[in-house]
Amino acid sequence: MASIAAGLVYGRRVWPGTPGSQTLVLLPAMTVALTLCAVTGRLWGFFAAFLLGGLFYSPLMIIRNLALQHRLPENVWATGFSLLYAAGGLGYGAAALLTAGLIEATTPAVAIVVCTAVTTLIGLIAGLGERATVSRVRLGRE
Repeated sequence: MASIAAGLVYGRRVWPGTPGSQTLVLLPAMTVALTLCAVTGRLWGFFAAFLLGGLFYSPLMIIRNLALQHRLPENVWATGFSLLYAAGGLGYGAAALLTAGLIEATTPAVAIVVCTAVTTLIGLIAGLGERATVSRVRLGRE
């Protein structure tokens, strides 16, 4: 429900910043929200984590799709979206393997924190790399 509401609110207005800068704000916010359940270990913590995480997740998915549309010509959107979702599938698989290993070696709380931290780290590195590439292209270096 939170994701649906957030998607509707996000789509109703223009937000400040580029999709990349919005991602660099929303992704760590979602990570903090989702680690809430690991920190508290309580039912209310899980409820709050999924509520807050859902508020950030939907706009992140919208931003990701809009950024792809803006970067690619329309005739290759199908390929771009296919690759985007294939990469997402690989990410879910890698997270499942990491979680399985962590659950065996540590606690569920540690597994949640590590998985959300790795997701944020990968997202931030990718976002910063994309910003650097866009900056170089604008300056005519590529």
